[in-house]
Amino acid sequence: ANLNARARVAVKAPGYGDRPLDQYSDMDGKTFTQEFQLASSGDGKLKWVVGAFLMQEKLDILNRFLFLHDYVQDTDSMAVDGELTYPFTDRLRLTVGGRLTEDKKEISMFGIGLGGTFRKDGLKIDFNDFTPKVALDYSLSDDALIYASAQEGYKAGAFQGFPQQLTDLTVEYLRPESVRAYEIGAKTSWLDGDLTLNGALFLSEYDRKQLNIFNPATLGFVSRTTNAEMSGVEISLASRTSENLTINGFLATFDGELHTY
Repeated sequence: ANLNARARVAVKAPGYGDRPLDQYSDMDGKTFTQEFQLASSGDGKLKWVVGAFLMQEKLDILNRFLFLHDYVQDTDSMAVDGELTYPFTDRLRLTVGGRLTEDKKEISMFGIGLGGTFRKDGLKIDFNDFTPKVALDYSLSDDALIYASAQEGYKAGAFQGFPQQLTDLTVEYLRPESVRAYEIGAKTSWLDGDLTLNGALFLSEYDRKQLNIFNPATLGFVSRTTNAEMSGVEISLASRTSENLTINGFLATFDGELHTY
């Protein structure tokens, strides 16, 4: 095999963000993000890309909607990822990859809720997960491709956004969400590229899917997790009728089920 020894580097500019205010809350939030990427180049058969991601966020919030929540939360998220693509033939390609993520959160809160007054300083939660990916695609022609993929996803856990007592923070925090996603589909091009038609079947299996449930007693939301499954079909169409006009269409069907609550 002809392996690449050359590479190109991409560094995305740091991102900064502020959180807005609303009539019930005073918020002071700062977010910093930075991303690095190293990718193969040249004529070698093996294509690869590796990257790293960093996010730091600090929130200082005073919530006065019915109850009182005064807290500071720090979040640190780091990840490294990589992906390899190898063509076994001119038509058949295999892609494998993975991402390793680590999330750390720390909160200090004073609150008044249905359970009375509570306070907690320096409460920490941290999570990490590895999410793999594998995909296979085959070109039927220059204008038609079929593919199949399987991958895992991850969403970090979190503190309750509207706690009413101390145990809502220390015990009832959200555990991480994970998903196993499977997809098969086809991508086609017609009429010298003026018409594209794509279709896919998908299935997603969730462990501890994170949901926000309205609580009438507090007029706020409480976060819970549940196992879930979602499947469906997606079809997209794009027709370029002229140099200045493209018509797009999209059709999807979904079937979802919550297994436990």
